Amino acid sequence: MKFTDAFWEKRNLGVDTLEVQTEEIDFRRDSFEFEQQILRYQQSKGYGYVVIKLPEGHPELDRYLQQCKWWKVETQIELVANAKNVEFCTARCKDVLENISLEVIREQNQLDFLKHEIEKGIFQTDRIALDPSYGVAIAGKRYANWVQDEFDRGSHISFGCVDGKRVEFALDRYTGRAREGLLGGLLLDTQYEGGAGLLEAFRLRKDLENGIKRFHTYVSSNNLVILRLHESMGYRVKSLQGVYIRHF
Repeated sequence: MKFTDAFWEKRNLGVDTLEVQTEEIDFRRDSFEFEQQILRYQQSKGYGYVVIKLPEGHPELDRYLQQCKWWKVETQIELVANAKNVEFCTARCKDVLENISLEVIREQNQLDFLKHEIEKGIFQTDRIALDPSYGVAIAGKRYANWVQDEFDRGSHISFGCVDGKRVEFALDRYTGRAREGLLGGLLLDTQYEGGAGLLEAFRLRKDLENGIKRFHTYVSSNNLVILRLHESMGYRVKSLQGVYIRHF
C-alpha cells in the first residue's frame, strides 16, 4: 500500500486526511489484515478522514469493507482516447461549431470569476458533495482552491464561450502531445441549450489542430452523463477504481 498524507485537504475539509492507494501485493492477504494495516496507520497518525482507492474486481474485499463501515462512494473511471478515434467521433460536429470560442484564463480577475461560479455549486455528484459531513458548499470551495493552485502552477484553464458568452470551463494539463483533462463543467447561470457535448467537441478539434495525439481523463460513476459524453467523443475505459471513505 502507498499511504499519502493529503495535507492539502486540511484547508478544505478541516481534518487530517489519509489517502491509500492499493497495490497488487495487497490482495494476497485476507480482508481482515488488509483493513487492519490501514487502521494501524490511521491510528498511529491520528487521521480523521481516510480515502481508499482499489481496483474493481475484488468482490470479497468490497463486501468486507462495506460491512466494516467503509462507504463506497463512487467508482473512478479512467478514460483514454487517441487522435484517430477523436477525429472520427467529432467530425460530425465540425460544421456547427462556428459560434463557439475559447477564452484562456491568464489573469487573476478571470480566475476569480471562475472560482465564484464554482462556489455556486457546479459540482454536486463528487464524493465531497455527496458526503453528509461536507456537502456541496464545501465541495465548491475545495474545487475553487484546486483551480487556484493549478493556475499558480501554470496549468491551462479556459472558458468555453458561445457567441462570446462564457458557458463552461475546463482545466487541462498538456505534456508534449498529450492532454490530461483534470476538471470541467457548465456554469450554472448559462442555460446553454447546446449542452457540454458541442463545447467538448470544439476543444477536442482545437487540440487535434495543435497536434495533440493522446487524451486522458477520469470521470465518476456518479455522473453517467459525462461518461457517455466522453464515450461519444472517442474515449474508451482503461481502468476502474472503487473509492471508499470513512470518518474517524
